[in-house]
Amino acid sequence: MTKGQKIRDVLFPFVYAILILLVSEMIVLLIAGLAGGYADPDEITAKMRFVPLLSSAGFYICSLIFMRRMFLSDEARFGRDHNGWPLWKAAAAVITSAAAGDAVSCLIGGSGISQIFQGYSAAFTASFDGQNVILLVAVTCVLGPVAEEVIFRGIIFRRARAYLGPVGGALVSALLFGLYHANVVQFIYAAAAGMLFALWYHESGSLKICAAAHAAMNLWAVLLSRGFGISSLDPATWSPALPVAEGIVAAAGIFCILRKK
Repeated sequence: MTKGQKIRDVLFPFVYAILILLVSEMIVLLIAGLAGGYADPDEITAKMRFVPLLSSAGFYICSLIFMRRMFLSDEARFGRDHNGWPLWKAAAAVITSAAAGDAVSCLIGGSGISQIFQGYSAAFTASFDGQNVILLVAVTCVLGPVAEEVIFRGIIFRRARAYLGPVGGALVSALLFGLYHANVVQFIYAAAAGMLFALWYHESGSLKICAAAHAAMNLWAVLLSRGFGISSLDPATWSPALPVAEGIVAAAGIFCILRKK
């Protein structure tokens, strides 16, 4: 396989997923606009707060349907998933991911980057504020982690790893995962999370562990924002002890998981 063919092999799933995302958003906005009598997309999302979540749900479901054959084909190429970890390691990866994700988010908020690039604040408000909790958890903590792990670790990372090795594959899949989120703040956050998930997948061989870790990271963010009124990107809402404690938990978890006997 030539270098150009390898690049296309890695990038095709990403481009295909973005196309599914755009088409899904257009269809949901069109249906919502016709149902509510609105023509402007901003007006639709302002008047019908559930539309962004439904749009995301539509994308996740469509991506799982339309990319299933690609995923199964890659299992034939690279081997089926297997769980090489005991239960304690899987649980540690879940806890570590939740702590690490919020610690990174707090660092981004404390650095002031989120104030310079405010695209994520608008996206966060549209996706979280005023949403039904059950729908929010179902989309962001169940559908989202499963679909995104299938795309970015189950397909993209495995392809990139085959050509570039584990580190190169993790970097490529993490960067594409960041680009997929389409704003600077989430690019930094998602790229860091993507590196962690790629590590879990490479070490464990189980996409289920990655999806569970991803779900825990998102669920912790929902619990902090909806249950405790803590916005990780707003230092005024949290004590510095929070990211310090999360950082310690994350570092200890990674050390224990990767420690060789």
